[in-house]
Amino acid sequence: MIIIGAGNLGKHVIDQLEQDDYQRELIFFDENFSKKTIYNKYQVISKWEELFKYLREIDKEYFIAIGNPRIRKKIHLKISEGKYTSILSKHVGIISKYSTIGEGTLIQPACCISHNVTIGISSLIHASTLIGHNVNISNYVTIGSNVNILKNVKIGEFTTISPNTLIYPDVKIGNNVYIGPGVIVKNDIRDYETIIR
Repeated sequence: MIIIGAGNLGKHVIDQLEQDDYQRELIFFDENFSKKTIYNKYQVISKWEELFKYLREIDKEYFIAIGNPRIRKKIHLKISEGKYTSILSKHVGIISKYSTIGEGTLIQPACCISHNVTIGISSLIHASTLIGHNVNISNYVTIGSNVNILKNVKIGEFTTISPNTLIYPDVKIGNNVYIGPGVIVKNDIRDYETIIR
């Protein structure tokens, strides 16, 4: 698999895959990274033609490890070949088999995802987050660690929910919303709003 993005999120992904005893080859692609390896172990390539050749000839699987959701989308749309892979920790609490997780999504350890949850493509769910039943999370969403999302919540595209947030049942959160750390969300939030404590 090739991991696109050699920054902090890429290193988080490496940690998670190593803890999950991932056995296949891993390399990085990052056009802005000056070193040739990470941890003197994982090769970094920096040219788009090298990326496409790798996907064509060596391994079709890739994951975009970039925090900015708009950049994730831009790269995802640029890659016409390959398989955008989700990375789900083997150390999650539980992911219901009656939930749906879109391609290119990262789910970190100790998360619990209840039944009838839909998570869109290229979303990031950080460690120890709890997602209640009938929650709908759109594409390119970032959810920080220790977030508790109660039942029947809807979350729009490109929204970021910071760590230690609590979202009450039946709340609708729009697109392009930013919710700061530790916020308790009891009411609907419109598109493009910023909510901080």
